[in-house]
Amino acid sequence: MTGGAIPVFGGVALDMRGLAGVTGVDRTSGLVTALCGTYGPELARELEQRHGLTLGHWPQSIDVSTVGGWVACRAVGQYSTRYGKIEDIVNGLEVVLADGRVVRTGGLAGAGPRSSTGPDLTQLFLGSEGTLGIITSAQLRARPLPPTERRAAFAFPSFDEGLEAIRRTLQRGATPAVVRLHDTTEAARSWGVDQGHLLIALDEGDEHVIEASMRVLAEECRHATPLDPAVVGRWLEKRNDVSELTEITRLGIVADTIEVAACWSELPALYHDALAALSEVPGNLFGSAHGSHSYVDGGCLYFTFAGQGTGPDDLPAREEFYRRSWSAVMEATLRHRGSISHHHGIGLVRSGYLRQALGEGFSVLEGVKTSLDPEGILNPGKLGLPCRFGPSPWAEPDPSTSPERGGQGPTAEGPHDGGARS
Repeated sequence: MTGGAIPVFGGVALDMRGLAGVTGVDRTSGLVTALCGTYGPELARELEQRHGLTLGHWPQSIDVSTVGGWVACRAVGQYSTRYGKIEDIVNGLEVVLADGRVVRTGGLAGAGPRSSTGPDLTQLFLGSEGTLGIITSAQLRARPLPPTERRAAFAFPSFDEGLEAIRRTLQRGATPAVVRLHDTTEAARSWGVDQGHLLIALDEGDEHVIEASMRVLAEECRHATPLDPAVVGRWLEKRNDVSELTEITRLGIVADTIEVAACWSELPALYHDALAALSEVPGNLFGSAHGSHSYVDGGCLYFTFAGQGTGPDDLPAREEFYRRSWSAVMEATLRHRGSISHHHGIGLVRSGYLRQALGEGFSVLEGVKTSLDPEGILNPGKLGLPCRFGPSPWAEPDPSTSPERGGQGPTAEGPHDGGARS
């Protein structure tokens, strides 16, 4: 999604699919150890059929993603409000460092469910995108298969009111596995709903817990229009279908998604400001958004945009449109003190913004990289980190060339980010 796997300076690409399979299950404790190359569907089937367990981790990429990929990019599943993001599910890692040493963290190092043994090294490697070490195995927290499921849907007159209902629900302690808010553009285009901004919810688990959770949600949505829960079924059927993007790219239209996150106090303004900024990019055809993952303190906004730039048959013009669209959302997110990535990672396409996002923390990340990989051989050119092989293909943004000042945002100096064609 972000060009994180593109070998921009050549080198050796490691195919980790040979390290696949479940190597350990502690059903009593709900702990599962799986090798990094294990694909999502195979892992889910084995846990369900042989052990009666689930991770509850269902990313849109489930059919083509692996355990190692989830961990390396801090992935999130569509049922995250109930089960958490991957950093909440991972209990320990095995990682091979650049010099060949093998490091085991957390549960794979023999630690208990909680510990006070210095910094959490598991979190150090989570989201490192191959720059600090090669993840070879993960211990994951699993739960018994859910016996009960409930669904609900509502229409809100404004996106802000929908966000507020979700905030109140989460802060009252209810955690529906799925609670998504699609704006009117997406509600009509994708789900055939024209009554307003669409909120869909689904929860699963113990009957008493689920009943209470959905009751809280219904109370907070009492001023909205109840809809037929069948729309949740339509979402379940189509949630992983991206064929629409394939069709429009064949027409020469550039389309992409950008997910970010922010605190509740900033989310409404971020939604409006980012869409306004996208609409001002020359060649924009549409911009839309939905809130897809929520927490006690904030949530994720997932933007979709499409356009042709100033010339549909002109590749440089389309690439300029792509880069300016990304800059529009990144800069709006930073203005609202948000996270420039909620779950897709940094890779190349966000790399120019990471230093600004982390502040002085970026120098700490540089120091960790230098210590663990002094020769810079692990996924060079990613996360915006300095690289001895050359400049990153996505340079740091120059404020004087931001979309607000009529410029192009980050400029290319080398191989293109694969996202520009996606």
